[in-house]
Amino acid sequence: MAIIGLDRSAAHEVDVGKDELTVRSPMSMWRSRLAPYAQSQRVRSSVQFLTSVVAYVALAVVSYEAISVSPMLALALAPLTGGFLLRTFIDHRLSRLHPRFVLAV
Repeated sequence: MAIIGLDRSAAHEVDVGKDELTVRSPMSMWRSRLAPYAQSQRVRSSVQFLTSVVAYVALAVVSYEAISVSPMLALALAPLTGGFLLRTFIDHRLSRLHPRFVLAV
């Protein structure tokens, strides 16, 4: 389908911008765009890992204490606690599989 009043190259230029019209392989485009994210950031990864561990431990304690108040409340907190446990596990597995994700110890 053609855009009225624009030929195909002009329509493409409107959609992607002039700086993206250079001819290069798709892989080099992705490498240049993702290069800032390929470097490990120890402070950022440490903060993310600690927030997931602290949140998991806090929710586990609250769930344990909630059993005496209401077992249904403890069950309501279980999916949230499980989510933080899963997040902690994924962070741990990434640090073992990919060395750039290793936390500063």
